[in-house]
Amino acid sequence: MAGVRERVRRSGGRRNRLSALGMGLALLVGSASLGPAQTASPPDEAGWLDRTMLKLETMDFEFSRSRSDIPFMPVAALSLRSYGDTDFVNPAGDGESLSFRIRTAGAYAILPVHIGRKGFTVAVPYAGTSIFDIDGAGIEEDRISVLRLAVGGAFQTSKGTQWAGFVMPSAYEPLSDEGDWAYSTMGAVIGRQLMGKQTVWYYGLFYDQGFGDGYFLPYLGLTYISNPSWSFALLAPWPAVSYAPSDRFFLRLGANPSGASWSVRERSEDRQVISSLGGWDVGLWGNWRLGTSLWLAVGGGYSGLRSLSFQDDGDSDFGIDLDDQPFVSVSLSIRPQ
Repeated sequence: MAGVRERVRRSGGRRNRLSALGMGLALLVGSASLGPAQTASPPDEAGWLDRTMLKLETMDFEFSRSRSDIPFMPVAALSLRSYGDTDFVNPAGDGESLSFRIRTAGAYAILPVHIGRKGFTVAVPYAGTSIFDIDGAGIEEDRISVLRLAVGGAFQTSKGTQWAGFVMPSAYEPLSDEGDWAYSTMGAVIGRQLMGKQTVWYYGLFYDQGFGDGYFLPYLGLTYISNPSWSFALLAPWPAVSYAPSDRFFLRLGANPSGASWSVRERSEDRQVISSLGGWDVGLWGNWRLGTSLWLAVGGGYSGLRSLSFQDDGDSDFGIDLDDQPFVSVSLSIRPQ
């Protein structure tokens, strides 16, 4: 079948775990976007959110040096995404043609645990699910879930220089309840350097202990705010260019990794196989402010470089490249100003 090729590879699973890397980095970068809002001091009976924002206002921690109409990272979000039909040949080798459509949903929130004068710690619970509408395998629909908990923090060592770190274990549900839950862990140490009023550099080292293999990944990225209307983020794994004609609407053109992982136990050999669906989504999103901090994003584009990979307990591995497919997405997020 055109556009479907088999070859030995691990990139599908690693592209999927890049989405986990993105969440971990969101912990660090998103926490920095908790920047102090210009509000009056809350009264004694103020709620938890008002008290938290007051603590952030009085920190000796530089969140930003420039004004922008583009909010950078959400501190909480609920997202839905749907992809087109994908056709491929059954990897078992019987020549059977299968087709599936995938829908995903996910939610996370960055929760402050402790806020000091020059640093803070946060926890980020995440829950996601992927629904497969399958045709040709005797199954109409199947569902898998992933749970993650990132814990980390940041500390300012000197003016304009900050260091942060996190650890994030993840748990992956087995497909059709056939197999055991699979687990992975990721961690990082990241530096954040504010250069002048417009540029922020990020640098450091990630470690990913995946399904039987572990590797280090150096990191380098930056954000640049040219003026209140334009923002450029060269941050892996989601580079983006944003334009805001006003402080109530902005457009975002960008890319991010997508995918899902799950386990299946082969009854014939009583061994566990980890399957990973990975790809890169490139699209355009419109973002509307619905309230002071509440935003709605609607967009779509194409998912490319897609693959389905398989890895067993013995680390033998192979993958199938999949055709590009369109996607549409919608999300609600909280972005403090």
